[in-house]
Amino acid sequence: MSFGLGALFQKWRDFALPAISTILLPWQDFLTGLTLLPAYYQPYANVSIPFLSIIACVILNSFYTGLNVRGLLWRLGVALLVLIGLVIIFALFRANLGQSWHPEGAMMLGARTVFVLSYLFAWAGLAVVLYTAAIIIKIRKTPGQTVQ
Repeated sequence: MSFGLGALFQKWRDFALPAISTILLPWQDFLTGLTLLPAYYQPYANVSIPFLSIIACVILNSFYTGLNVRGLLWRLGVALLVLIGLVIIFALFRANLGQSWHPEGAMMLGARTVFVLSYLFAWAGLAVVLYTAAIIIKIRKTPGQTVQ
């Protein structure tokens, strides 16, 4: 009988899925009704997310040319840190802007701009993380290959 980390996660379906569903079940109504962005920004922001994500992936693909798995893993780590930072910024603005913080004039315009841009770039960052992970998975299948 093996007690390694691989053995622990080998039967993840037996313990992880029931545990996750048990944890999330009381929060189902809250999580499904959660709005990330107020309806005031909704149609414009959500329409621009796919275009921004595609543009970000195309631009990053030009920087990935000639990289091996190690270089891609480093960039994936940086992309994850940037994504986490953007989500934190967005969450702070979502929780405080108009709730406990009421800037006026140009400061409000700047705060709203940062709020919406952090939302847009967080989704683009998620696309970049997933794209980079997909490239790493593809390259790992054939050892010695680089991004072309």
